[in-house]
Amino acid sequence: MSQIKFAATALALAAGLAIGGAANAAITLNTTGSNSNATFTFSTVAVGQMGLVNVKVAAADGSNTTLIGVTPTVDAESGLTVDVPSFNMPVTKASFNVGWDLKISPVSGEALRSALILSRPAGRGQPDLRVALANFRIDFAKQVMNADVFTSAGANLNIPLYNFTDDKNTKLSLVGVVVRMTGTISNFIFEDATADIIGNGLNIAPVLRPPLKEAQWGGVKISVDALAKRPGGAVNGTALTAANLGF
Repeated sequence: MSQIKFAATALALAAGLAIGGAANAAITLNTTGSNSNATFTFSTVAVGQMGLVNVKVAAADGSNTTLIGVTPTVDAESGLTVDVPSFNMPVTKASFNVGWDLKISPVSGEALRSALILSRPAGRGQPDLRVALANFRIDFAKQVMNADVFTSAGANLNIPLYNFTDDKNTKLSLVGVVVRMTGTISNFIFEDATADIIGNGLNIAPVLRPPLKEAQWGGVKISVDALAKRPGGAVNGTALTAANLGF
């Protein structure tokens, strides 16, 4: 949906809602071509826990995800400095509720074709064990991030990955023909069953998993600007498959 069509649709919906007495209506934007991004930053605790079980994280080759950088950060509990990675994941779809008064609230968002690879040594002379977390989807009402999880045992599609906290700092506005949104979600905690799928895929002993399940894994900064064009052009908004990721 173009920016002008979005504005016209929003105004028409608002008029219809006011006449019909409805509370709100949903609008979905294809944001593959706009400068809309989610920045995923791991926590110092997550980095420490991954280090204890010899797990590394990287952007998946061929995905939309890119490494922004690694920031030396002091862990508040241990006092140690750890290298915290941040990854950019282009937002490919964003949905909003528009009220009769044109007040806008976020509903959901997607970062399809984004993926992270978790890897762990399998043993001398053996290729690393790998798990892919891909095609991220955020549900603001449920405060859950879903993803496709790929392991050597198979594909687990659109399953709950993290529960998160909405920091309630979202700024969302319709200015002229532009919809803009900024905000953060944080305190990512693994869904228990998904953590076991990942643990199995990386051959992490069950006795070592409780700290991984209890850790706060980081958060995401979201920025949606439906007017600004994405540098370099639109990204691919189709979901990654097991074959794309080498499984």
